[in-house]
Amino acid sequence: MKKTIFLSAVLALFIGCGGGSGGNGSTTKTPNKQIISNNTDEKNDKTAPKSEAIISTEGPAKSVAVSDNTLFVAEGKNGVEILKIGFSDSVSSELLYKIDNVDAKKVTLSKDAKTLLVEKADGKIVVVDVRDLSHPKVVGEQPKSNLDDDTTTKDGTYKYVAKGQNGMEVWDISNPSNPEKVGELKSSSCYEVVLIDDDKKALIATGSVGIKLLKLDNPKVPNPVSTYRVKGASVTGLSLNGTKDALFVATGKSGVMVFNLDMLLEKMGY
Repeated sequence: MKKTIFLSAVLALFIGCGGGSGGNGSTTKTPNKQIISNNTDEKNDKTAPKSEAIISTEGPAKSVAVSDNTLFVAEGKNGVEILKIGFSDSVSSELLYKIDNVDAKKVTLSKDAKTLLVEKADGKIVVVDVRDLSHPKVVGEQPKSNLDDDTTTKDGTYKYVAKGQNGMEVWDISNPSNPEKVGELKSSSCYEVVLIDDDKKALIATGSVGIKLLKLDNPKVPNPVSTYRVKGASVTGLSLNGTKDALFVATGKSGVMVFNLDMLLEKMGY
């Protein structure tokens, strides 16, 4: 069954906890629960909501990753939810699978969307094969050093690295054999970075402060210009959909917020 999250309300998602064993986590298919919906338009031919929407989650949303119509949410000791999503005038979501037995701090999807890397609270990375979303498979574990927590410009010149409470670093990687740190942002915490507007701007997750917009007229000198505060939430994860017109935001106990990117930037004065 589908569930629809209207722009003006948060609908609770009830998820059955699956069994499983093993330190690397297990995948559990969870039956979908029917909920009340007034949406009679089942077409999902749009790529972004008209305004803000919220997808509720079983556990606190710590990190998100999006590929096409699939949303991956890291939820701490509640594991990882894999949701099918769609847009009409609202946002619809359908629980596909849940990865149990893993304290999920962060999710990162490979560029080809075939592999999901789940960073655990202990820093190790669980590797999940998600080529078949009806049967995702945990295939192993690797050290944290193999998870590069960064965003790279399209031309491959600069890399923006989130450093948590220590802000953000800018690296010149035009010479891969000799990368050089060329800038940093120390005035704000930074837990995730997404580049927008042809790499001329960036949005960063700053924890309790919310979402900050940075201008990158000089790529080496990130310039904070605006903040969108999410009341009562801690923003620790950001992810853009493939068409880059919808922003998914991990907000802890408040679940996953979904923004029409153009409208969010307009609210932020840009």
